[in-house]
Amino acid sequence: MLSAVELKHEVGAEIDIVAQSLSARPPIESEVRDEVLRILEIVRTEVEGTTSASYLRALGSVVRFVVDETAGGRYDA
Repeated sequence: MLSAVELKHEVGAEIDIVAQSLSARPPIESEVRDEVLRILEIVRTEVEGTTSASYLRALGSVVRFVVDETAGGRYDA
Protein backbone atom coordinates (compact mmCIF):
# COMPACT_ATOMS: atom_id res chain seq x y z
CA MET A 1 0.00 0.00 0.00
CA LEU A 2 1.25 3.50 -0.83
CA SER A 3 2.23 5.93 1.90
CA ALA A 4 0.48 9.29 2.24
CA VAL A 5 3.44 11.03 0.60
CA GLU A 6 3.37 8.62 -2.36
CA LEU A 7 -0.40 9.02 -2.67
CA LYS A 8 -0.05 12.81 -2.58
CA HIS A 9 2.38 12.67 -5.51
CA GLU A 10 0.23 10.15 -7.39
CA VAL A 11 -3.01 12.12 -7.08
CA GLY A 12 -1.23 15.37 -7.90
CA ALA A 13 0.21 13.77 -11.03
CA GLU A 14 -3.26 12.52 -12.04
CA ILE A 15 -4.66 16.03 -11.68
CA ASP A 16 -1.83 17.45 -13.80
CA ILE A 17 -2.38 14.87 -16.56
CA VAL A 18 -6.13 15.47 -16.67
CA ALA A 19 -5.81 19.27 -16.60
CA GLN A 20 -3.19 19.27 -19.37
CA SER A 21 -5.24 16.89 -21.49
CA LEU A 22 -8.41 18.93 -21.10
CA SER A 23 -6.56 22.13 -21.99
CA ALA A 24 -4.73 20.62 -24.96
CA ARG A 25 -7.68 18.90 -26.66
CA PRO A 26 -10.95 19.93 -25.11
CA PRO A 27 -13.52 17.17 -25.60
CA ILE A 28 -16.32 19.14 -24.02
CA GLU A 29 -17.92 22.57 -24.05
CA SER A 30 -15.68 25.33 -22.73
CA GLU A 31 -17.89 26.19 -19.74
CA VAL A 32 -17.97 22.54 -18.70
CA ARG A 33 -14.19 22.27 -19.16
CA ASP A 34 -13.70 25.41 -17.05
CA GLU A 35 -15.87 23.95 -14.28
CA VAL A 36 -13.95 20.66 -14.38
CA LEU A 37 -10.65 22.53 -14.11
CA ARG A 38 -12.06 24.51 -11.15
CA ILE A 39 -13.05 21.27 -9.41
CA LEU A 40 -9.60 19.81 -10.05
CA GLU A 41 -7.98 22.87 -8.47
CA ILE A 42 -10.17 22.42 -5.37
CA VAL A 43 -9.09 18.78 -5.20
CA ARG A 44 -5.43 19.83 -5.65
CA THR A 45 -5.77 22.22 -2.68
CA GLU A 46 -7.20 19.40 -0.58
CA VAL A 47 -4.40 17.03 -1.66
CA GLU A 48 -1.74 19.56 -0.69
CA GLY A 49 -3.35 20.13 2.70
CA THR A 50 -3.75 16.56 3.95
CA THR A 51 -1.57 13.73 5.16
CA SER A 52 -4.39 11.20 5.47
CA ALA A 53 -3.82 8.24 3.14
CA SER A 54 -7.51 7.30 3.11
CA TYR A 55 -8.53 10.87 2.25
CA LEU A 56 -5.91 10.97 -0.53
CA ARG A 57 -7.28 7.72 -1.97
CA ALA A 58 -10.77 9.25 -1.90
CA LEU A 59 -9.50 12.36 -3.68
CA GLY A 60 -7.92 10.16 -6.35
CA SER A 61 -11.31 8.54 -6.84
CA VAL A 62 -12.85 11.99 -7.29
CA VAL A 63 -10.35 12.78 -10.06
CA ARG A 64 -11.11 9.52 -11.86
CA PHE A 65 -14.88 10.09 -11.49
CA VAL A 66 -14.60 13.60 -12.94
CA VAL A 67 -12.69 12.23 -15.93
CA ASP A 68 -15.20 9.45 -16.53
CA GLU A 69 -18.18 11.77 -16.30
CA THR A 70 -16.84 14.64 -18.39
CA ALA A 71 -14.50 13.11 -20.92
CA GLY A 72 -15.90 9.62 -21.22
CA GLY A 73 -12.74 8.23 -19.67
CA ARG A 74 -10.63 9.33 -22.63
CA TYR A 75 -8.03 10.94 -20.41
CA ASP A 76 -6.73 8.00 -18.45
CA ALA A 77 -4.72 9.43 -15.59
